[in-house]
Amino acid sequence: MKQPLQQIGRIAEFAVLFFGVPLLVRFAPDISKATERFIYLPVLPVLLVGGTLAYIVLRKTTDFEPHDIVSVASTTPRDWFMMLAQFVFFAALLTVMLLLWNPDALFALPRTYPKTWVAVMIFYPLVSVTPQGLIYRVLYEKRFAPMFPQTFRRLVGAIVFSFAHIAFANHVALAFTFIGGLIFVYSYKRTGSMFFSNVEHALYGDLIFTLGWGSFFFHRGTLEILYNS
Repeated sequence: MKQPLQQIGRIAEFAVLFFGVPLLVRFAPDISKATERFIYLPVLPVLLVGGTLAYIVLRKTTDFEPHDIVSVASTTPRDWFMMLAQFVFFAALLTVMLLLWNPDALFALPRTYPKTWVAVMIFYPLVSVTPQGLIYRVLYEKRFAPMFPQTFRRLVGAIVFSFAHIAFANHVALAFTFIGGLIFVYSYKRTGSMFFSNVEHALYGDLIFTLGWGSFFFHRGTLEILYNS
């Protein structure tokens, strides 16, 4: 009887963390208007709290160690070369796509708000990528991926990573992060290095903000923090 209850509990955890919380963040402003009570959940604070809780759960329930956050011992030079080669390919592809779709947006953030761009380049990897790595790579793989058949684990990982960006309320963010999820989950699973997948994630994120796709990835609360700082 204990095992079925544990499975139900794990499924409930998965549903709340990967679907309930993103939906709450997405619809908090609508709920606030409907109830006439102030309910607002900025993405970054929620993400930082989630990353902290993920770290605590990992330390208590798995073999995850603090040094695993920055360890690259399991990676090889070939891993880094392949990652950078793939990054160059997608950088070129995203540049061409933006030139065809909206050339005026190219390098809009560094051109228009250079200080904000510098802040994003520095703080995005620290305050956004790191907690996402803990939640959507390490915690997912160690605690939740075993619930699914091996064949579908990478796909599910990409789906929940994409769904986490529903707060941005646009299809571009969901599509880009689904592809990113496939890449980052695979990188973590293949190398066993959270740092490797975080570097990869940070490269793509900073690229998106630099090129001009970033307008699809800013939450209102994040903009207020950046532009009022």
